Amino acid sequence: MDAGIAERLVPDWLWAVAGPMLPPFSPRTQGGGTTPVDDRKVFTAVVFVLTSGCSWGRLPACFAVATATAHRRYGFWCEAEVWTRLRSAIATSDSDAEKQSWGLAIADAAMARAADTKQSPASLHRRTPSGSEALRQQAAHPAAGQG
Repeated sequence: MDAGIAERLVPDWLWAVAGPMLPPFSPRTQGGGTTPVDDRKVFTAVVFVLTSGCSWGRLPACFAVATATAHRRYGFWCEAEVWTRLRSAIATSDSDAEKQSWGLAIADAAMARAADTKQSPASLHRRTPSGSEALRQQAAHPAAGQG
């Protein structure tokens, strides 16, 4: 990833506020997996998805973060109310208006995306059918979509 893009998405001042709010990484209960990805790299990838409007599946490879990792951590951070606390911290900070605007835009985008899923924050990291898969399921079970 180009350091310039990462620095624009998550400048040092923003990371100084957000980084300490992130819950510590916990290994997955089933074990295995790879070495945990640096929180700042994942946070930067999540900020890209939130602010660009792209889907999780379209996260560019240049971020060096797996789509599943970014989405799973976003869900965990929603559960930990990171975005609400980040918004509050930025809104009450002495930062200049431009910095505040960017930080608030990120927090608002995160909270709006969580609300748009119409799911509980705890279920954000679970796989749900979407797109053509959802249509196939609806066609196979038409009564299930009525209710």
